[in-house]
Amino acid sequence: RCVVSLLLRALASDEERRRRANERDDFGVTPLIYAVAGNNERAVRALLDAGANPNVVGPRLCSHEAHSAVFRSGIGCPKMRSRTEEQLLLGGNALHEAVEANSLKAALAILNHAGQRVDVDAYANDDNRSTSLCIACEDRNHAAIELLIKHGADVNKSNGVEGGSTPVGIAVDKADAQTQT
Repeated sequence: RCVVSLLLRALASDEERRRRANERDDFGVTPLIYAVAGNNERAVRALLDAGANPNVVGPRLCSHEAHSAVFRSGIGCPKMRSRTEEQLLLGGNALHEAVEANSLKAALAILNHAGQRVDVDAYANDDNRSTSLCIACEDRNHAAIELLIKHGADVNKSNGVEGGSTPVGIAVDKADAQTQT
């Protein structure tokens, strides 16, 4: 059984479950983003079932190796704590985080959830205004690319900066023949 699911079910009402599932911590991160970053598919499903909004933009979790253990400890990551208010607003939705974390089971749970649909072509709120597909192409993440295209990602949508690159352009820049096929 999923502990997150048990805790959410213990709350008095659907409204309270939805509020808690979308509540941000001191770093502006929602439980769904943490579940995705931790590659916890069961928690992702439980939070989505409780009404977590997969389109909410939260800060990008830092990628240094100790981060996952630190944020689970409740202490908070020093790199996250040192971010400015503006930096905390830079990030993406749950799908951006799943693709960046190579959390494909979480990405699939988000894409297939019958409740609130995630905008597969949404721009991240970062310097490149990347789509999830652009992020997958940058990382040469073939499985994520296939998954996103299967779920309707627009291969012609460039990242949101003026003169931005399309996923195909990114793949060419990365000179990755496997991504281009």
